Amino acid sequence: MTYLLIMTIHQMNNNIGNRESRPWVSEQLRGKFGKNARRWKGELAGYVAKHMWMKKHHGKAAKCENVMCSYPKMVDVGRKLLKKPSRYEWANISGEYKRDVSDYIQLCPSCHRKFDMGKITLNQIKNGEL
Repeated sequence: MTYLLIMTIHQMNNNIGNRESRPWVSEQLRGKFGKNARRWKGELAGYVAKHMWMKKHHGKAAKCENVMCSYPKMVDVGRKLLKKPSRYEWANISGEYKRDVSDYIQLCPSCHRKFDMGKITLNQIKNGEL
């Protein structure tokens, strides 16, 4: 317990928690992010990594781009009022998951699910056509 406390105080005094000052990381690897990082996969990155990249570089999705999506709305099942969604998501258009903002649209979870299942198309989202 004492060793842990001493180590924590030592880390605070020497600012070891800072990425730039970690002595166990070689000088060649410090401060390398993005394409310069050692583990950069580029277009071979996975599904989650690309969504995290979108969120980091273009922020959180803030609206639903489906022109037919309207909240609040009534649902016939029990005449229940559905309120405006509390979150929005980046939906991939092409299915190729490129690192390009034009390959994504902002949708509410309901429209995103419908778009991924093929119940609504990109034309319907953009133009409101049926």
